[in-house]
Parts: sequence; structure tokens; C-alpha cells
Amino acid sequence: MGGVDDYLESLSELHVAITHHLDWQKTIHHALLLDQPADSADLAVDAEHRCRFGRWYDGEVPDPLRAMVGFGELGAHHTALHAAARTLLRRRQAGQEFDRSLYAKFVDCVLEFNRHAQRLHVEVLTALVLRDPLTGALNRGGMRKQLGAEWARFERFGLPCAVALLDLDRFK
Repeated sequence: MGGVDDYLESLSELHVAITHHLDWQKTIHHALLLDQPADSADLAVDAEHRCRFGRWYDGEVPDPLRAMVGFGELGAHHTALHAAARTLLRRRQAGQEFDRSLYAKFVDCVLEFNRHAQRLHVEVLTALVLRDPLTGALNRGGMRKQLGAEWARFERFGLPCAVALLDLDRFK
């Protein structure tokens, strides 16, 4: 899946992207609750691609991060969050009454996005902890986890199973 340096780069980039999105969330709350002007990009149909997080997400994300299950889920929550924000901002711009239920939906989207961002962060950290820093191969903890999964599969299906271990560098 990638070496330790790839995971460290992924973790760093993810942190920066999420920090930018937290700043965006603050500006949306200010626009909605403090009557500050909305950015025209936030009113666009493709707003999720225009914010800094969206440009990062659509761009050069390191492969180990893009391959993780949580990465796609985070993108879906990001899109939903922008749709909820756009609905509220357009209502405000049109002079419509503040809708508490729509705002509650927006807050739920914020929380879901942030939860999924945290899950992805943990997913990257877990991958990092389970790899040897020198080779990028699974370390003892990573092998135990993988062997446990393979053993469970063996017990479920009863198919033949074999384990082969190699000491590539004679380092103990």
C-alpha cells in the first residue's frame, strides 16, 4: 500500500486539509448567524470542489490515503455538507426566514463530516503503526492483525490455508 513516508505525507496533508475545512465551517456559521456576507463560491452548485478542502480532495492526494475506505466516505459527507450550507445561504440571500430544521440538518452534516475526518485520520495512523519504518512492510502487529483475519476466513470457509514467513534482512 505504501511506505511509512507515504503515510506520514498523507497524514500531514489530511491534517492541513481538515484544518482549512474547519475554517470554512466557521465562515459559514458566521454568514448564517452573524449576517456576514457569503462567498459566491459557497452558493455555486459545485461549491464542494471550490473550497480548499475540495480542491485538495480532487487533486494530488497521496495514493495510500486515496485507497483507504474512509477517503471516499469523507468525500460523500463533504458533498452533503456543502449542499446543506448552500441551501441555507441561498435562503438567506433570498431574504427567506431562518429555518431551524434546515440549520439543524446542516449542523448534523458538519458533525458527520468531522467524525469521518477523524476516522480517516485514525485509519492513516493505524496503517502507520502497523508498518515497519525501514521497509514499509507489515510489522509484527500488522502481521498479527492480517493473520487473525485470514484465520477467521479459514474457519468460516474451511479451505486449505498456508503461512509463509521470510526474514528478508536478518534483522531481529
